[in-house]
Amino acid sequence: EQEQSSEVLDLRTHTHERVEAASSHGLKLALVFSDLMAAVLVSLVTMTLLVDGRNPALWDFFLVVVIIAGTIGLCGAYRLYQARVSSVRTEEIARLVRVSGGVAILTVIVAQIQDRLFPILSPFDGVAIAALLFILLVIGRAGFDAWLRHRRSLGQYCRGLLSIGTGPEALDLAQIIRDHPELGYRVAGLVGHPGTMLPEGIKCLGDIDDLDQIVDDTHVNGVLFVAESIGPEMRNSMVKGLMQRGVHVHFSPGIQGFTYRRLRMVPIAHEPLLYLEPPQHSKLTLAAKRIMDLVLSVIVMVLTLPLAAVVAVAIRLQDGGPALFRQERVGLHGKAFTFYKFRTMVEDADKKRAEV
Repeated sequence: EQEQSSEVLDLRTHTHERVEAASSHGLKLALVFSDLMAAVLVSLVTMTLLVDGRNPALWDFFLVVVIIAGTIGLCGAYRLYQARVSSVRTEEIARLVRVSGGVAILTVIVAQIQDRLFPILSPFDGVAIAALLFILLVIGRAGFDAWLRHRRSLGQYCRGLLSIGTGPEALDLAQIIRDHPELGYRVAGLVGHPGTMLPEGIKCLGDIDDLDQIVDDTHVNGVLFVAESIGPEMRNSMVKGLMQRGVHVHFSPGIQGFTYRRLRMVPIAHEPLLYLEPPQHSKLTLAAKRIMDLVLSVIVMVLTLPLAAVVAVAIRLQDGGPALFRQERVGLHGKAFTFYKFRTMVEDADKKRAEV
């Protein structure tokens, strides 16, 4: 009976893995198709530039193959069909820039080879090809990302996770994942101390010593370790075992409220450590923010001016006092400024606090 139950469990596990692999393969094909359509459109534009009123030649169609194959090949070479790359928007865009530039250079080189028969593409044409390909790739992938987030919010294409630990950080992370179903993760439960009181909807599936059995029972393919959960020796042993089984391993750095863009991997003595970069604001960024603040403030003030006039008249009619309250306050770098707002208390209320 034990052998039969073990075989049934193995069969369920393998079936779940096959379904998950098919789902991942389908998403990859959809992303490849999106990039393929972008490459086809760019190749049609390039053909128009090359043909220029004459009959298309064999070299022209070869150039189309170069653009399409180059786009798909470079996207694969830059790992743009892997979830851990394409899910990070800044990293994806940076690699798409390289893909677009590489395809444009390759296209111009091939066009120069056929220059003996037909006019070549100019450097300006190469820049235009790179820009157009980049724009189309970004638009296509943005559409794919929006569609995928919608499907994941409905429960499709999701990865099941076990969170190791039942402390405050593990609970916070579990709640964040629950609040953002569009990210594609589902917390099957926590693994830690079964007697811990947990919020409604979050359950502890067992003790840490039973992790392997819990992974088999829940069929999850991801485990999230938080900094406070267990000691380093036990954690390292568990990570190695999970990796050997093909389970995806995630780590929480133990800090919250900082953007991931400020985190850098800085190994020390070959050990992985994270460095948190200090916040940096260039003069250009600060100037752009100031201009945006002023423009938006003027727009909002103009739009709300009729309502503000009504409020000011109402305050004056109530007690005959001034409509605005003015006070000196301290702002950035200790610089004082005059603060204005509609008066909501009696006149000179700040000076009468001793009487209250």
